[in-house]
Amino acid sequence: MGGGIAFPHGRINLIKTPLVAVGLSPKKGIPFPSKSGSRKISTYLIFMLLLPSSDYPVNIAGKSKQYINAISSVAKFLRTIKSKKLVKSFKSEPDFLNFVEKYLEENG
Repeated sequence: MGGGIAFPHGRINLIKTPLVAVGLSPKKGIPFPSKSGSRKISTYLIFMLLLPSSDYPVNIAGKSKQYINAISSVAKFLRTIKSKKLVKSFKSEPDFLNFVEKYLEENG
């Protein structure tokens, strides 16, 4: 995703409900591989999303509408953080959770 944000995501069989993990490193950042894998980028926010394969099946074309919609919604949220240059502003878990709460109130 860039801009100090990483968004690893995928589908697995081992879970029954979506799982989210968030990592914050506002001071130094965490070295995270670039999309090409050729270099490491300082990442201050890592937002990982795992979805259950059973609820987000892949159709014949290799894509799932539900999966794409879930990924798109999270990507939109993360682009908001990126566009407002908020990536390094989250100093603690409560800072980030307050932003999430406000975002959800405003954007559903």
